Amino acid sequence: AVVYAESLSIFLLFSALWLLLKGGRNLIYSGIILGLAALTRLQTIFIIPFIALALVYQYKSLKQTLLFITPFLLIFSIWPVRNYFNHNRIMFSQDLHIGKNWSEDYLSFMDYIFSVQTDHKPQFDQIVYSMPVIWPNESYHTKEDSVLLSKAVTLCRTCGTGFSYFMTYRVPGKAIVENNNCDAEIASIFQKLKEHQKKYNPFNYYLKVPAYNLYKSLFKNNLYGNKSSTVMIITSLLFVIRSILIFIGLIGLFLLWKKNKNYIVITMGGFFVAWYVYLCFIYRNIEIRYLLPVDVLLIIPASWFIYQMQQKLLKSN
Repeated sequence: AVVYAESLSIFLLFSALWLLLKGGRNLIYSGIILGLAALTRLQTIFIIPFIALALVYQYKSLKQTLLFITPFLLIFSIWPVRNYFNHNRIMFSQDLHIGKNWSEDYLSFMDYIFSVQTDHKPQFDQIVYSMPVIWPNESYHTKEDSVLLSKAVTLCRTCGTGFSYFMTYRVPGKAIVENNNCDAEIASIFQKLKEHQKKYNPFNYYLKVPAYNLYKSLFKNNLYGNKSSTVMIITSLLFVIRSILIFIGLIGLFLLWKKNKNYIVITMGGFFVAWYVYLCFIYRNIEIRYLLPVDVLLIIPASWFIYQMQQKLLKSN
């Protein structure tokens, strides 16, 4: 259930690119299918501007771009139109502010912690399990920070709606805060702490944390929680293979670009850069499943590069 949307969106993405290569009227069908892909997994929308630019580059005309973009917009607009009529809001993505676990207290904590480090643990578990919360050194840049962090932890444990739900899952019998919560105050504290990061620790906020996010995205090698040694070995091996394939794919993309500046090469390269930059530098909540569409696309240039190496070896023998 966790990955079914990823599988479907990747299938739709590959189908759309296959139709894109066929050209002509198939560009219309490609736009329709990519609209469905974006409705399934929103990150696929990042490939759209590069397809549009690549089509202009390839055909030296806007006609093909319009043949693709128009049906895509018609399909994808179903979501914002639905939001407008059902909720009187025009939204192109999703709104996580739905209450219960996803209340303002928890979301503001996540927003703050990703301004300081690349993961929400161990601080999240320490708050939920009533353990001493150990914040990184980067959290302390003014005299006020220590007081604010201590106050935020106390409020999260006593009157934060989202945290109360997480506590209920982990500590049976913990009361859920339904009314008289202090979510707004918690959010205000974490927002202030985040602003302190931007103002007093810009190197860490704007460069160090995003750079480590990028490293984590490319070289992920472990899982959360305690796993058996067999699971850890297999997992580490799979992550190593993933990292190797990503870099082989990038090498293949570069060589393909030198060999033939095809618009599909522009599309895949642009998609990779845009999505990784957005995820690591802006969104910051790194989950490997978010990267699957881009990673799987890189298997195409990776396979081409491996094939070229194989042919060279056969010739030399």
